[in-house]
Amino acid sequence: MTGDSRDIQFELQIAVLLFRVKINKLQFHSQHDLVCSLHHNPLVIECKRPRKNRTLPGAYAKAAHQIETSAFVSTNPNTKGIVALSSRSSFQLSLVPDILR
Repeated sequence: MTGDSRDIQFELQIAVLLFRVKINKLQFHSQHDLVCSLHHNPLVIECKRPRKNRTLPGAYAKAAHQIETSAFVSTNPNTKGIVALSSRSSFQLSLVPDILR
């Protein structure tokens, strides 16, 4: 399995988790990995699967930047953002603080 296919697999795993907890309007998005609705507000999710532990901070920073500078976010002021980070055997969700104001 290539890195790209594992990235897509991780995005699908996150989508399945959101679907199972009945998150509304879940969709793959052209600008973001996933977009859904949470309490009637848009929620943007960027999924990152760093290959090495030392690249994890950079992956988080890249995902946070993608959310913070997104045209989708700027046109939807109530949008929240989450970075989903995968390590080899687990993943973590991290909220982007500047988006959560």
